[in-house]
Formats: sequence, structure tokens, C-alpha cells
Amino acid sequence: VQTQEPNWIVSLPSSGLGIETIHTASKLINGATGGSVTLKKDVPGGPFGKILVDSRLVILSGSFTGSMTISTNIDDVNFLTTFGPSYVFNKPLEYTLLLQGLNLNGVNPATVKFVYQAADGSIHECASDGVDVDLSKGKLKVNKAKIPHFSRYGFVN
Repeated sequence: VQTQEPNWIVSLPSSGLGIETIHTASKLINGATGGSVTLKKDVPGGPFGKILVDSRLVILSGSFTGSMTISTNIDDVNFLTTFGPSYVFNKPLEYTLLLQGLNLNGVNPATVKFVYQAADGSIHECASDGVDVDLSKGKLKVNKAKIPHFSRYGFVN
């Protein structure tokens, strides 16, 4: 099955062979009590010399039964987020992602959306507490995006 890639906002040139680095954080979470998985890192690149990645996935109590290790994976080419393991939750999780130091030339702040890409390639906007865009700082931020299941997430324009 061939799917057409969405117009992801962030796309840094990859280094040579198209190999991207995946930045990962994981944590064992008890579904009854909840918890969070955070990832904060400076990645070389962009017009400011580095890109700040600040990611926080909040698992609300009662989101699932039992315990599982939940991981957040962010690539350093498109800064797309994937989570693991594959799962559909009883209650949506909340995801806040800040990317700062990006080249946002040509981006219209009024039309930026935080979306997930379904298995069939279609994209769907995530409910959230809002998306912040600051072109002068190269900043994209989604606040408390509702994550009902694990898929591939990112910003589109």
C-alpha cells in the first residue's frame, strides 16, 4: 500500500544516506495510577544552530489496565512522534510538545495543526488546548493534545 505523506512542517536535511536519529524516552507506567514520559533534548540544526525538543506525555489514572512500558520516539528529520507499544486507551492521554529553533519560512501560523496519521495514510487533527506558533523563534507547540491511541503525530500546515 502506498500512501501520500502529509505536508509535515518540519523537514531538516538528513545526513547523507537518509538515516535519521530517533530520540527515545520510556517509562514503566501503572495504568491505575498513571504517570508521565518526558523527553527534553537539544538537537543540532536549524537556523538558530540547535532545535529544542521538549516532550511530555501524561498518562491519566485509569487510562489502561495493568502496567506497561510506554515510549516516546521523536525523529530528528521531521520531528514526528511515535509512541509504543501499539495501544488504544480507555481515557485519552495528554501530549505537550515544544519544538523551538526551526526554520518556519512559508508557514502560516493560522493554519498550523497537530495531527496523527492513520494506517491508511489519512491525517486527522487532534483535539488539544491549542497550538502556538512563533515565527521569530522558530517555535511550534501543541498543548495537551488528546492521544486516544498510539499512531504517528506531527505538525502540518
